[in-house]
Order: sequence, then C-alpha cells, then structure tokens
Amino acid sequence: MSLNGGDYAMKKIFVSVPFAGRTEEEVRREIQILQNEYMKTHGYTLDHIKNKELCFVDNYDFDPRKIYSCFVTRYRNSLVCLSNALLIMSRCDDAIFSKNWESARGCRIEHLAYELYMKESS
Repeated sequence: MSLNGGDYAMKKIFVSVPFAGRTEEEVRREIQILQNEYMKTHGYTLDHIKNKELCFVDNYDFDPRKIYSCFVTRYRNSLVCLSNALLIMSRCDDAIFSKNWESARGCRIEHLAYELYMKESS
C-alpha cells in the first residue's frame, strides 16, 4: 500500500500503540483489536479493506537502522521512529489510539499532533 497520496478514495487510519517493554505479539494483538473496534464502531467490514476503501497504518515495522545507521543511541532511534510515525500520520485521514496511549512518550506526542492538526478535519 502506498501512502504517497495517490489513492484518494481510500480512507487511511493511523494506529498508535506503545511499543516499549512489550513483545511483538502483544503490540500486533493490540493493533488488531483497535482496528476491529474502529471497523465495528464506524460500520466498516473486511470488504472495505479488500476493496481498498479503508486501510490501517502504523509505525511498528519501521526500522530506523535501515535509514539512519549512524544513530546508535536509543534516544536518537526513538526520535527517528517518532518522526516517521508523524510522517505516516500526516498522510492519514484519522487516527486511533491505544487505551493507554498516555503511558508512552511517543503516543503522547502523536496524540498531541492529532489534537492540534487532524482532529477537526477527520
């Protein structure tokens, strides 16, 4: 799926969940739960995804080492990941957040960006 803006009919939803201290399985499970809740609440089905009318995007598979191998500290990697998440979110129509988004710095910043830049337009 391309996020370059060329697919205007598709509604893109950014999914924000905390990663720190969690296993891949836990993160992926929460992403799936949030997606299912969004679809149910907004009347979407799997057909909407299959027909490319709706998609969910997140920052989970982003690996900062692939882009900035010179950033070796945890903090710089975190900033690279956060900036990538904000870029992805900027190309979305709406965002959904983990119930415990306030517990993670990155999620708090993503939520603030959503409140300041996206909320009224979604």
